[in-house]
Amino acid sequence: MAIKLFGLDGVTGDGGVDAGNIVGSSFICPVHGTVTELHVYLSTGGQNVSAGIYADNAGVPGALIVSGSAFCGGPAWNTIPITSTPVIVGTTYWLAFVLETAGSNSVYANAGKSLSYRVASGYPCPDPFGTASILPDYEACIAAYGTASYIGKIAGMEYATVKKAGGILVASIKSIGGVA
Repeated sequence: MAIKLFGLDGVTGDGGVDAGNIVGSSFICPVHGTVTELHVYLSTGGQNVSAGIYADNAGVPGALIVSGSAFCGGPAWNTIPITSTPVIVGTTYWLAFVLETAGSNSVYANAGKSLSYRVASGYPCPDPFGTASILPDYEACIAAYGTASYIGKIAGMEYATVKKAGGILVASIKSIGGVA
C-alpha cells in the first residue's frame, strides 16, 4: 500500500482549471523514497488527466521527471500510476497536472502559498514545464504517494527511519545520544 510522501491532499478543490492549462505547486520532499502514483482531486469527472513530477529550476518548475495519465472521475481523489521514481529528502519537486477538458475544481485556496500555471500548454504534461505565471494564495490539489525509506534530520534529531511491518508504519528515531 502506498503512503503519502509529499503534496497536498485531504482537501477539496475550490477553483477551476481550463483544459490544456498545466498547474502545479512546489513541495520539499521530507523523505527518501519512491513515488509510484500521483493523487489528483477533481470536483467533476469523466475526463483524462495527465500528472507529473517536475524538477525545480531556481524556484519555478523545470524539466519533467516522470508523468502518467488516467481517466478520472469526481468529485473524488483519483490515482494516476507512474513509473517508480526515486525522490530525495530535502529536494524541491513540483507536482503538476493538466486536464484534457475544462471545468474541474482542482486547486485549493491556501494563503501564503502559490501556484504556477501555464496557459495552453496542451495535453499531456509538457517537457519542460515552460514559462509559468504565478497565482498567489492557491495550491494544486495533488500529492505524491509511494514508499518511504528514510526521513532525514528532524528538529533536533539526527535521523528517523520508517518501515512497514504488518501493514503498520514503524518509526525509529536516533538522536545524538542514542535511540529516542
